[in-house]
Amino acid sequence: MSRPAHRATLPARHALSVHAPADVFAWRGAQAITAREFFIDVARVAAALPAGSHLLNLCTDRYRFTLFFVAAVMRGQVTLLPPGTNAKVIRSLHGFAPGARYVADEAHDGIGLPRFEPDPASSATLPLLPGSVSTAVMSSPCSG
Repeated sequence: MSRPAHRATLPARHALSVHAPADVFAWRGAQAITAREFFIDVARVAAALPAGSHLLNLCTDRYRFTLFFVAAVMRGQVTLLPPGTNAKVIRSLHGFAPGARYVADEAHDGIGLPRFEPDPASSATLPLLPGSVSTAVMSSPCSG
């Protein structure tokens, strides 16, 4: 018997309704990133993301990984998180999401997808979070 899907709908609100603007959200080396700075970065990246439905996130830097993940969620884009970047995995991604772009800390040879890197000089204002955000995590049935 399957359970009906439950989707919570909340009113749109500022991203900072959970954190005070000056709260430290992340650290990049010795530099503290406040919640305000993070969500402004998210808005800047989300506004710059090209149209599309899938984003392959290959970032190993935790801040960049989170930044691109949240920006994609805000744009309604699916973030692909493959178990690796070997040729077989990348070929399957091309078949599954042919219009995908990828983000990474540095360029990867052999990916065969366009790389997205936002303009660091662009600006944004503090975003409103949508009233309803859906995320789902899917994994292969085996870890081998």
